[in-house]
Amino acid sequence: MAKSSVGDTIYVPDNIINAPYFKTMIDAYMSTNEKSTRIDVVLDATPGSKKSLAMVQSLQNQVSYDLKGTVLDSATVAVGGYNAEQADTQQVARASFKKVAILLGVVAAVILMIVSESILQPIYLMGMLGVTYLMSLGFTKWFSGQFMGEKWLTWQTPFLTFMMLLALGVDYSIYLLMKYKQTTGKTKSAERMINASILIGTVIIFAVVVIGISFASLIPSGVLTLIQVAIAVIFGLIIFGIVVPALMPGLMRLTYEGFHFKELRFKHRQNASQENQQK
Repeated sequence: MAKSSVGDTIYVPDNIINAPYFKTMIDAYMSTNEKSTRIDVVLDATPGSKKSLAMVQSLQNQVSYDLKGTVLDSATVAVGGYNAEQADTQQVARASFKKVAILLGVVAAVILMIVSESILQPIYLMGMLGVTYLMSLGFTKWFSGQFMGEKWLTWQTPFLTFMMLLALGVDYSIYLLMKYKQTTGKTKSAERMINASILIGTVIIFAVVVIGISFASLIPSGVLTLIQVAIAVIFGLIIFGIVVPALMPGLMRLTYEGFHFKELRFKHRQNASQENQQK
């Protein structure tokens, strides 16, 4: 370090370098060949919090930037400790979450297409499930900031919430589509969807209550991730259970009966033009 720019501002007297306690410090913070050293940094933030993870990332970037243009430019810099491990895990989890979300979403859509024998119905259900997921995260973030003093979601909350809502939402959607297929007859598609929603309404309400109570039992645990996941899942189930029966009949009418109405109107105009030509 004496030959680097650090030597211009840091000077250690000989009596300190030759002191026994200084040799003990060197052995504790440097390797045997004195080619690597360890620097302990104490953060003024809660371990594992969003602030501490951001400080670790900033510290690593700052060290790499400060060493550029010096004799230590090619040195390897590694940041360790609990916060660094959490930051690395969070970065890997975020990259994996995107791949898992896309894969599971495609698989769920294919399953719904096979069950419903339709392309549009699974698209509607997956779209409403995605909106429900985003709304549940937004509500959980607001609730956590207002009543728990935590303005941010833990990095595990979005992934766990997505897995729970996807499994429960697809299960509910399959049940709804199966009842829709069973309500055959001359009734229109929108009316069939309303009848299917009515048939499974009681079962879904009790299921939401039971699942909500199960997840609510996680709230007294004191673990922030479990509390946020429980709130998000309960809110998401309530929203999804309300949105699907309310919007699906209208979407079915718009998709199938709307096109049928246009076809009838076109035929009416065609018949009217033929009558005019005959006259």
